[in-house]
Amino acid sequence: MGIKTSIEIVAEVACGHCGEENKLFELTEAAADTGVNSIKFQIFEVHERSEKNTKEESIFSSLYLDPSVYLESIRIAQGYGLKTYADIYGEESLSHAKGLDLDGIKIHAEDFGNISLIENCVREFKKVIISAGGSSYKSLTELRDFLINLKINYPDR
Repeated sequence: MGIKTSIEIVAEVACGHCGEENKLFELTEAAADTGVNSIKFQIFEVHERSEKNTKEESIFSSLYLDPSVYLESIRIAQGYGLKTYADIYGEESLSHAKGLDLDGIKIHAEDFGNISLIENCVREFKKVIISAGGSSYKSLTELRDFLINLKINYPDR
């Protein structure tokens, strides 16, 4: 009896590139070399991840890469046959993601209740992953009902 499960292994690049373009490309190549079938990036604007004049703003500023850099890395990944995904953190990063030819996006748990963002993502991408860490039963069932309604309104998604 063979294994019949479809397994997708995702290399999570996150901010492991430390804000360095060449390191992002190296990580993309390294992921492809491991034999994984997917890779995920974090695409964001600094203000989507932090408040002004905070330690976090300094950290995320040092990790920021222009969306055009991600596009190049995505092309590298696609050249190896990898599926490509991105974490997004708000409307601006969604806007960037729309132009990157991604296979799907992931909405971070921070935006679990951002119904407008979720709806916009469902309209734009065929695959949307919603992280629900720390969510209550009630909020999960409300999101499920909302998504069922969206599916009725956008059946091709």
